[in-house]
Amino acid sequence: MSREPLQFRLNLIGNDTIVFSKLKFGFHQDATSGLDTSLGELDLPPMVPPSGYKLYGVFIFLDSLQKSNIWSYIDFRPFPINSMDTVKFLLYAIREFGIKLRISWQEIGDEVRSAWLVDEYLGTLVQVDMKKNRYVDIRNEFLDKFIIKIVLSDVNSIETNSLNNLTVWFDNNSDQIIFKNNINKPESYRLMNVFGEIILEGKINEEDRINARGLANGLYFLEFRYFDGTKDIKKVIVY
Repeated sequence: MSREPLQFRLNLIGNDTIVFSKLKFGFHQDATSGLDTSLGELDLPPMVPPSGYKLYGVFIFLDSLQKSNIWSYIDFRPFPINSMDTVKFLLYAIREFGIKLRISWQEIGDEVRSAWLVDEYLGTLVQVDMKKNRYVDIRNEFLDKFIIKIVLSDVNSIETNSLNNLTVWFDNNSDQIIFKNNINKPESYRLMNVFGEIILEGKINEEDRINARGLANGLYFLEFRYFDGTKDIKKVIVY
């Protein structure tokens, strides 16, 4: 299934005032492991931005082509191949001495399984669950580099309870729903949206798979019918 781009905005708050709000990180299907200027990533020089900023931040990542670090206000990473892979973003927050630092972010939704902000040095001086909190106060004035660790939810999931020993899973590589049952093979299927409208239907072929390419994001119900009159209904979530 196609994946919609995900992006999250960070604010740097100094002495209780939002000072810097240019920072965005996220995932994009066209992103690479290098500089993506078309997505908004910038190759900034490692220097203080225009005058007036007593607190600012950049993301730092390695450009795989140039083999050098890139400084950018925006960092978009490719979607991970495996849903359990952790993707890391390195945030460098620079501030003048004496400024109290708070990092805040928008609410992180169910498309993200886990999100943590930790300090780069030990990973224990700052440990914040970004899904349960909306900000963190940095009390140690010497901490300036932080790692944001993101694990995405499964792109697609299928509820697998079955009365007929039916196993169902989604193959992200081929955009196909695959099912197996060695006891009682289904005769036909219907895929319906939440309003009960039939999106796909057909007879079961020998390949035991359904082409689901092009489905819009949302919740669906997959109904399998058997020769003996019984049926299974699976919940399919497409992100």
